[in-house]
Amino acid sequence: MLWNRSYETGVEEIDKQNLDLLSRLEAMTGPDTDMARFEQLENFEKAAMEYFEREQAMHYDCRYSDADIHRYAHAGYLKHLRRIGCDYVDRGETLAHEMFFRKNAVESLKKHILNQDMSFAEFYKNAVDVEIETCDHTPAR
Repeated sequence: MLWNRSYETGVEEIDKQNLDLLSRLEAMTGPDTDMARFEQLENFEKAAMEYFEREQAMHYDCRYSDADIHRYAHAGYLKHLRRIGCDYVDRGETLAHEMFFRKNAVESLKKHILNQDMSFAEFYKNAVDVEIETCDHTPAR
């Protein structure tokens, strides 16, 4: 399993999304056709975009000062994923290419979780602790 407790931000919605994304990457195995590889990649990208949009809405709702930086990090991850994904789809018939794709996609996502997501989670939890009313996604206590 790619997930471990060190990736938990303490923000339930973000943790669920990150767990799902890592699980999807882990589940990607060498399908027999280029079309199947493309579909796996496309489904992962759609889920990531949906999750990133929800997370970004939380940033703006809470008036997170680094919201734009985080949004650019999401865009950068998706761009990186597309670049390495094209190679995966085109040459994924070899185990080496499949492993390269998975390793890069996973490591990039983990880096994002441990940096950008953790920074937002710290802000978010502090905002909740001092009861900042601008945060519409305040979790129940």
